[in-house]
Amino acid sequence: MRSSQPLWVILCAVGLAACSVKQKDGLLDAPVDGEGLQLTTPQFELAPGEEVHYCLYAELPGEIGKSIYVDAFESAMRPGSHHLLLYQDMSDLDESAPPFVPGFRECEMDRPTLPVFGAQTERYATSLPAGVARKLRGGQKIVIESHYVNYTDKTITGEAKINLYTTSRESVEHLAGTLFTYLANFEIPPGAGVNGAAEHTVGMECEL
Repeated sequence: MRSSQPLWVILCAVGLAACSVKQKDGLLDAPVDGEGLQLTTPQFELAPGEEVHYCLYAELPGEIGKSIYVDAFESAMRPGSHHLLLYQDMSDLDESAPPFVPGFRECEMDRPTLPVFGAQTERYATSLPAGVARKLRGGQKIVIESHYVNYTDKTITGEAKINLYTTSRESVEHLAGTLFTYLANFEIPPGAGVNGAAEHTVGMECEL
């Protein structure tokens, strides 16, 4: 029996098995027509020693409001990347949030968002379990965050691409959500290493 009850799945780079990313154009080819869609940031340059958090504020392609069921993710970033994050914009639920303005610019760190996918390696891919998919919709507001640091003595070019691979509604038994947590506000002395741990309580029944 199929169920529409959410199955909460962590969608982040940590703890998920990676697999190879196929590429032909030097970065990442888009999915075949009918099998998914590709999101890409504009290219940008970083001077030696420069660090940036650039965000692409956009809307998912496709028919407005039409459900999109995603069961696999692929990403690629040019050298110099620290991390890549894809968010759902949640400003419609927060009256105090700034207006959503499409474009590519420095990230608005106080904007309410919900993580969908993340990576901390230049090339990364992951699939959800059989029968599980993340439900998005055409026209949905999204944010792609790209963090870059240029450690070299030459100007570098940054760019990131994310492939969302789709499946049919009939193949979906559970909808995936996001459980996002992290350890913050700790200090690392110069030349030292730190092992951190934290305990978090989930206020609901869930399957990870």
